[in-house]
Amino acid sequence: MMAKIRAENRKLRAQLKQRRLKRKCRNFNRAKNLAIGHRGDKEVHVGRGVFLPIPMYDTIVSQSKSGQQFVRGISAAIFGYETLAKCSVTGKFCNRTKTIKPQLDPTKLRAVKDIYRHYLESKLMPQNDVEYELEKTHMYIARKIADVCKQQKKTDREENDKT
Repeated sequence: MMAKIRAENRKLRAQLKQRRLKRKCRNFNRAKNLAIGHRGDKEVHVGRGVFLPIPMYDTIVSQSKSGQQFVRGISAAIFGYETLAKCSVTGKFCNRTKTIKPQLDPTKLRAVKDIYRHYLESKLMPQNDVEYELEKTHMYIARKIADVCKQQKKTDREENDKT
C-alpha cells in the first residue's frame, strides 16, 4: 500500500518537474528569436529570456546619465532590492564580513551585460570603448549591492532607535 503511494508520489513529482521545464522552454524559445532590446506589447527583451516592463525600462534609460547609472538601474529592476541585499556578484568569500553570500543568477547577469551592450551601442560608442565598459559591469553591480546593503543597515538602525 505504502509502496503504491510512494510510486504515485514520485510520478506526480516527475510530471510537475516536466511542466516547469516546458514553461521555462516556452519562455526561452520565445526569447530565442527576439533581438536584445526588442519591444513587445508590454515588455522589452533584455536578453537570455529575461523581460522588463516597457515603462520601467524607459524610465531607467531616460534617467541614466552614465553607463554606471544604467547598469545599477537595470540590475535593481531585474534582480530586485531584496535579492541584491542577500547575494553577491561572484558568490565568493568576503574578507571584510567573513561570510559567503550566494551568487546572483548567472543567466540574469549575462542579460544585464547584453542589454548594457545594446545601450552602449545605441549611444554610438566605438566597439573598443564598448568592450572596456562591459568589463566594468560586475564592479557597477557590486557597488549597487553595497549601496543597497548600506541603506538596509541604515533603516534597521533607525527602526531599532525608535523602539
